[in-house]
This record gives sequence, structure tokens and C-alpha cells, in this order.
Amino acid sequence: MVLSCSNTDENMEIKLQSAVEYLMTYGWAILIIAVVLGALFSLGIFNSFSLAPKASPGACSVSRPNGPGSTSFVNTVGTCDNIPEYTMLVKGNGYVYIQNISQMVSPYNTITISGWFYNLQGSGTETGFVAGNTAINQGYIYFSNGGACGNGEVAVGIGNTYACTAPGSLSFVNNWIFVVATYNGMDLSGWVCSSGVCTASDTVTPSFAMNNYGYLYIGSDPSNPQNGWQGYISNIEVYNTSFSLNDTLALYHEGIGGAPIALRWLQGWWPLNDNPNDYSGNDNTGTATNVIYITNWESNYANPG
Repeated sequence: MVLSCSNTDENMEIKLQSAVEYLMTYGWAILIIAVVLGALFSLGIFNSFSLAPKASPGACSVSRPNGPGSTSFVNTVGTCDNIPEYTMLVKGNGYVYIQNISQMVSPYNTITISGWFYNLQGSGTETGFVAGNTAINQGYIYFSNGGACGNGEVAVGIGNTYACTAPGSLSFVNNWIFVVATYNGMDLSGWVCSSGVCTASDTVTPSFAMNNYGYLYIGSDPSNPQNGWQGYISNIEVYNTSFSLNDTLALYHEGIGGAPIALRWLQGWWPLNDNPNDYSGNDNTGTATNVIYITNWESNYANPG
């Protein structure tokens, strides 16, 4: 039998065309799958914490058998070692308003405020939380990313006095960070922690005492919404004592859903897990304005423990 060259070429062309069509069909399918996987990854779907057990609102709280303000037999109750089901999202003009910050500080004139933050905006975001005097719109503690300090730094401040952290190796944008601001009655300082590393701020001496304070905003200062916080906030805690680095590390390693430490000194605890309730046992529940509680918050969160 004699084979025709034209038939052979035609068969090869048919096979080549089929192969190309096969590759194109499955190539588009693979591309679509890759895009979908990339989107799911960016949403944190493949983060192991998205599959971990989550604490429902109020799953952990502080018990004070002798009533609010008491310091005897204080303990935690419930499930206190799971990550939260929700975190609070603030976009510029949202906040939780807390009264009686003066009562929290008095009579020691010392204070520590801690919290978990995820900055979505970058430099120019001014506020993480604010405490102020009701008589004068001055005198507050807040976190800053740019603005008061250099670009990429985080500030903790009182009034017009700021303690700034050097950027170091930490990423302050699109990343969960843990921040502590502490005032010992004379000096202000703080720490910023992420990915197992804590960076200390400088130490400054404010020009007035902390006992001038009247209220607390978690989120943005409504009198200055153009510089408001843009991002997530979780697990705000207030103590009427000053923290050391060891205290900061102990609290940091509790993680974003961890329980407070030093319960005798704890004055307020707002997990912001779907509500502005105070779970410190001191009845300092806040009022929320223009905030959203979200469940898909786990992106870029790493367990510090």
C-alpha cells in the first residue's frame, strides 16, 4: 500500500488543531481556577485561622462577684482561648463612644490601653482610639500611621505630645498589629507588635496629667472624621496601671481573641466581637456609630503564640 503525503499532512493538521483546541479549552479553565483561587486566598479563605473554632460574642467575660469596680476574687469565665467570630470595621467616621474614662484612670493617674488594628489606608490614618476631655477638645491617646510621626511609623500620643515607633521590620498597613500605649503618671511610651516582633516607641513626658480625661472613642474622633481610622479594630483593653515590656509581651501572646491579664487593674474590655459591650465586669458598655462587624477578618493574621 502506498500512503499519500497529502493525507498524512491532513491528519497531522487535524491532530494539531485538536491539540490546540484542547489546550485552549483547558487553559482557560485552568486560568479561571487560578483566578478564583487567588481571590479566595486574598480573602483569607485558606488561612488556617478561618477554619479554627471561633468565639461567639460574649463567650469569655470577667466575673466580679463583689460588683463593678471590685478587685477581689476577679476571674475570667467561659471560653477564652478562641479567636473572635467578628471584628469591627471602621471607615472614617465610625466609632464606639465610652464614658467615664476619668473613673478608669483615677486615683492612680496611670493608664494602659491596648488593642489589635488592621490599617487599610496607609499613612495619613490618624486615629485608632481617642480619649479626650469633655471641656477642652484636647488631650487624647491615639495610634497614628504617618501624620504625627514619620511615614510608616506608629504613634501613641497624649494631646500634642507623641511617642513614635520606628518602622523596623514591621508592616503597619494591610497587616494585623498589636499596639500598647502606657502612661506611668509622668512618661508616655508604647509598643507595636506583629509577626512575633515588638518595636518600642521613644519615651516622652506630656505637659498635663491623665486624670483630665472624660471619655473614650474607639475608632475615629467624630470631631475630626477626615483623619479617621480606616480598617479593622479588635480587643481593646484599658487598665489603670502602667505596663512594662514583659506585660506587653504576655498580653500580645494571648492573641487577638485572648483574655485580659492583670485582672485587678482591668477597667474596660471591648472585644468588639459583634457588639460594643464591656466584658470587664465594670459595666462600661459603649455606643456604636457607623461601624460594621465582619467575619472574614483573618487575612494576614498570624498567631503570636
